Amino acid sequence: MDELIEYIKTNTNNIYDDIKIVSVVYNKELNSIEIKVVYKSSFNFTPELRENLCNVIKNFIGIPNLKVDLKTKKSLLDGGAIYELISYYMQKNYASIYATISKSDVEIIINNDLVDVTISLIEVFYNYLNNKNFETELKEFLERNYFQNFVCNLKVVDGKENLETQLNQYAKQFEEKVISEFSVPKIEFYEIENLKPFVGNKIETLKVPQLKFITSAEGGLTVAGTVEFLIKKSFTSKRKNQNGEFEQREFYNFTLNDGYGKLQCVYFPTKETLAKFEELKNGDKVVAFGDVEEYNQRLSLKVKGVSYCDIPEKKEEQVKQKFENENYVYIKPEPYVSMMQSNLFDIQANNTLEVLKNNDFVVFDLETTGLDASSCEIIEIGACKVHDGKITETFSCLIKPKETIPKEITDLTGITNEMVKNCFSIKQVLQDFYKFTRNSVLVAHNISFDFRFVYLESIKQGYVFDNKQLDTLNMSRIRIPGLKNYKLGTVAKSLNVSLEGAHRAVNDATATAEVFIKIAYDNMLN
Repeated sequence: MDELIEYIKTNTNNIYDDIKIVSVVYNKELNSIEIKVVYKSSFNFTPELRENLCNVIKNFIGIPNLKVDLKTKKSLLDGGAIYELISYYMQKNYASIYATISKSDVEIIINNDLVDVTISLIEVFYNYLNNKNFETELKEFLERNYFQNFVCNLKVVDGKENLETQLNQYAKQFEEKVISEFSVPKIEFYEIENLKPFVGNKIETLKVPQLKFITSAEGGLTVAGTVEFLIKKSFTSKRKNQNGEFEQREFYNFTLNDGYGKLQCVYFPTKETLAKFEELKNGDKVVAFGDVEEYNQRLSLKVKGVSYCDIPEKKEEQVKQKFENENYVYIKPEPYVSMMQSNLFDIQANNTLEVLKNNDFVVFDLETTGLDASSCEIIEIGACKVHDGKITETFSCLIKPKETIPKEITDLTGITNEMVKNCFSIKQVLQDFYKFTRNSVLVAHNISFDFRFVYLESIKQGYVFDNKQLDTLNMSRIRIPGLKNYKLGTVAKSLNVSLEGAHRAVNDATATAEVFIKIAYDNMLN
């Protein structure tokens, strides 16, 4: 960035001395660059000056056909604007500490070209931020957005409750926040009947989740409901016809409503299915299979197959509940030993976060023969228990399915039919996994997918997994904004968590546990 600033000065006779470049972000896919600048209130940033600056930046970067998105903001030197900027910085980088301070804890004194900022904190947060070199970081951040010099200081709060009382109060609030904010509702399913194939992929599922539980993108989902707001639309394809013209293609938008929730759907018919799909009308009851995708923060099912069906009145599941065995029968947990692991939650000696003292967590991951929980099978369970802020045990086993493992699953996971031929069945294994999870909060990355398999198998056997649930996918979206995607590998990398042997359940579960621990810890002290 320094080279760009010097280039601008050299090639514009210093006419841009009254602006500052805050950030430069290049988007390779769009071949565009976003430049954020602030400028003094006395500077007249005319359209001509904006265009000239964009051209200078293009010349410096030298990428053909580069688009420059110039975002400008006037630098306003007043206490309110500075406080908002400090709030933005702390909320982005130290969200949980920011939640404990109020405006009265931030003192801002403006003296011509020098601004003095003092933030009052309880001792434990003061020590933490001091070790993080917070004062220097905040000073540099503010000076990138203003033309004044800043002095930033942290101060220990005086005259409030003692440290232990404050920390206990905050730990209790944090515990409630973690369990409530990130808890996901346990999925409920219902039966459908009388499937009649219509278009696309054949559907055999007879048990589908209520639409209100579809809260994130996932592949291979089967849902049902009544068709509403059906409309045909068209778009210009990137393909060209024989005349060299871009083709016009048609697609259908509709909403599924199952009485519990709604889900937007889109179907792109082929030439063979276009006429057939025109038979569909509002009010039809259908079951649809496809991939749930997220676009502009809205979920939509990209439909691959549709069948007509009957949706009967909801029936209460009559499950004869089984209880946990006294001992493990087939699969026993193993102690987790890592020379690298330390208790990340020691704020002071022997002071683990209350949320981790008061709750055990079982972080789990499954490998399956496919994406549809009603027709595919579990072939591996990997899980680890987090107790008192540490991973203490692992639960891991391969499972022999009734059907052969598809080649694409073997290619993905490395699990072969030979590897599972002498393993226990899911009927044998589930009772031990049930015992392992008792009195624990269940955690997984996109937990709705994994728990769907567990739930459908558990109701067959009579086990009731009534655990509270947390989803690290949702947690990471909220707490680590700006990632290119939120796959486990991407999230783990952003937190410097090792993910070796991906797509094997126990490795994924251990990485997810470390992600969970880091997010929980960072929310307390980051």
